[in-house]
Amino acid sequence: MEPITSSGSVMVRAPGRICLLGEHQDYLGLEVISGALSLYVELIATPIEARRFDLHLKSVSRNRTFLLDQNPDHSEPRDYLASGLRLMIEAGYRFSRGYRIEIRGNLPIGKGVSSSSAMCVGWIRLLSLIADQPVELDPLTNARMAFETEVVAFREPGGMQDHVASAFGGLVHMDFRNGRDRPVLTELPIPAGEWILVDSGSIKETLGMLQCIRSDVESALERLALTEHVSHPARLELSRIPRAIRRDPLNRRLIATLINRNLVRTCRDRMLTTGRNDRLGAMINTHHRILSTMLGSSSERIDRLCTAALGLGASGAKVIGSGGGGCVLVYAAANSRALAEQLSVEGNRCVSIRIGDGVHRVQG
Repeated sequence: MEPITSSGSVMVRAPGRICLLGEHQDYLGLEVISGALSLYVELIATPIEARRFDLHLKSVSRNRTFLLDQNPDHSEPRDYLASGLRLMIEAGYRFSRGYRIEIRGNLPIGKGVSSSSAMCVGWIRLLSLIADQPVELDPLTNARMAFETEVVAFREPGGMQDHVASAFGGLVHMDFRNGRDRPVLTELPIPAGEWILVDSGSIKETLGMLQCIRSDVESALERLALTEHVSHPARLELSRIPRAIRRDPLNRRLIATLINRNLVRTCRDRMLTTGRNDRLGAMINTHHRILSTMLGSSSERIDRLCTAALGLGASGAKVIGSGGGGCVLVYAAANSRALAEQLSVEGNRCVSIRIGDGVHRVQG
C-alpha cells in the first residue's frame, strides 16, 4: 500500500491490536498487556472543490458522503464515522475544505484484531489534521476520542485497551482501575520471539460475548460484596474467597477474571524486573485455557488451532479479541515462517506479524 502523493493529501496509518494477556479485563477496571499490530487501517484524504467529505471504504465496498454544512447524524448502529465527525465538531474543530477520503487496509475484519477501533483511532487523527486549524493530537487524547466515538456514543460494553494500543504503539501494560477511560500506562520491553496471526475462518462474536461476560462478573461481584465487602475486582484477593464461593458455578467467570488479573500482574513484574519473560509462552497458554474453559470465549475450532500450533513447536497460542471466532495468536521462540507454513497446510490463513508503531501520519 503505497501512500498517495497528490498535492495537499494527508495519509494516516492506524494499527490493529493484539492482546497478549488480559482479554475481558479492561472494561472491568482491571489490567491488560496489549500491543500494536503490524497490520493497519489507512486513511487517505485528497482535497476536492466541493464542501463535503466523500468517503470510500475499500474493505467493505461502501461509499458515503458528509456535507460540511450539516451536522452528521449517527443514529444508525455502529456508525463510527458519523459519530467521530460529530464528536470533533462538538469539540470545536471546524471543517470548511472538502476531501475525497479513501479507507483501506490489510487488517482482517471481524477477527479480533480491533479493525473498527483502529479505524476510529485513524479517523480521529485524520480529522485533527485536515481541520481548518490542524492539531497534532497526543496519543492518550487520540485514544480517548476514538473510545468515545466507538464505545461511549453507542453505549457499547467494551473497554479502551484497543484504542490505547493503536494510538500508542509498542507493548503496553494498561491499568484501568481508575476508570475505563483513565488508564495508567507502562511501556514494556518487546519480548524476543516471533508472532503469527492465524485466521480461524470464523467471525468473532463481539457485543453479545462482551455483555454476557461483563454481566456475569458484575453479578458475582454484587453477591460477593454482601459477604466480603469488596466490590471492585482490582482489590479482591482470590486467596481470601471461601472455597465454596470459588466452586459455585455462578461465580466461575469472576474467578477466571481474578486468575487472569494475577497472570497479567506476574507477567508485567517479570518483564519490568528482568526485561524479558522466559515463561511468556506458558502464560499465554494458561490464559487461553482460562478463556476457553472458564470464560467460554473460545470455540472448538480455535482450541484445535491452538493445540495444533503447540504440537508443531509453538511456545504459546491463544484466542484474541472478544472470542467465539476470529484469530489465534501464536508465539514462537524462532522459525515462525516454517511454523506458519505447516499451519497453512489445512487451509488456515497465516500471517507473520510484529509489535509495531502507533497511529501516525505517513509522509510522502
